[in-house]
Amino acid sequence: MNPNRNIRSLRGVDRSEDVLDRYRELASRVDAGVSHLVDVHRSRMKCAAGCAACCTRISVLPVEWYIVRTVNGGDTTTDLNETRNSLPRALVSEPPPNPCGFLRDGVCSIYRDRPLVCRVHGLPLRYRVVSYDETGVVSDDAFTTVWCDLNFSGQDPNRPTFTDGECFDMNALNTELEALNTDFRRTAAGHRFAGKSGVFLCDGSA
Repeated sequence: MNPNRNIRSLRGVDRSEDVLDRYRELASRVDAGVSHLVDVHRSRMKCAAGCAACCTRISVLPVEWYIVRTVNGGDTTTDLNETRNSLPRALVSEPPPNPCGFLRDGVCSIYRDRPLVCRVHGLPLRYRVVSYDETGVVSDDAFTTVWCDLNFSGQDPNRPTFTDGECFDMNALNTELEALNTDFRRTAAGHRFAGKSGVFLCDGSA
């Protein structure tokens, strides 16, 4: 079964064909990278249906909110004021502590079409961290790694031992996803998200 079959069916909606095609292709590459890293870390991975430890404070870019809402039968023409009523904390600056509303008895009800950040959860994730001095000049440019303590128990946070090949490159993923989101905002569907940086999946109305 093609995990992105539903995403493919969105082609032609609101003149977003190119953006949605590119998102589908990115999702396929993310899935391939995740599959490889799961094989690398298989002896330590405990991720399974019923574990929802990562499924809180989930925020996504508007392009992914639109895709999740559409492939799961949501009304994409709903005015954003109405959307705020159905997602009371969806467009605020801080995520609520609530678990994702798409969980059903601890299991993801949109697993096949889940956002990209959900697909990489549980793995060692490598982020670029840039620091600037008071004049705006880069003073430090380094990478940091985060991981799930349930999968990698005993890992010393002060001395991470993961190599680049054992981590998912979140900087590359976020850069490409941000570019897709920028292009999505130029479509008819994306115009409604002007000024909105993200959506929090605090209940299942998205």
